[in-house]
Amino acid sequence: MSRDDGLYRVPAVEYEIYLSPIYRVPVLYLRLMHVPDTDCMDLPSLYRWLVPLLFKEQLQDVGVLGAISIANHPASQVPTNFVHPCNTSEAMEQALPLAKHSSVKPEAYLILWMGIVGGSVGLEVPLAMVSETVCSPE
Repeated sequence: MSRDDGLYRVPAVEYEIYLSPIYRVPVLYLRLMHVPDTDCMDLPSLYRWLVPLLFKEQLQDVGVLGAISIANHPASQVPTNFVHPCNTSEAMEQALPLAKHSSVKPEAYLILWMGIVGGSVGLEVPLAMVSETVCSPE
């Protein structure tokens, strides 16, 4: 934590979801804010503040650069960090057997996806949201 005008400031993160036109899966964009004495785009800072220890090695070992990359934001075109979608389809197929994959509601797919992808960068899905979306009868 750092001091800011006598108050402790905790880093904040802004998460946004966009559909990848190339991979045809959701992509999680994230922006770290209020980080003392560091560049918010700096990958070591992102890993330090957002990635739980359980996921650090796994995320760093994806591809050449790791699972967290930087690209122009789809709406603002400002360079922004995102979780690369290259392994999303495989992860979702493991979580949802192919037979269920086609029948799952979009809301349930997104909640499950947020649990898998978001959990790796500190985004927690509230249990009540999971219960309402995934467990509710049609």
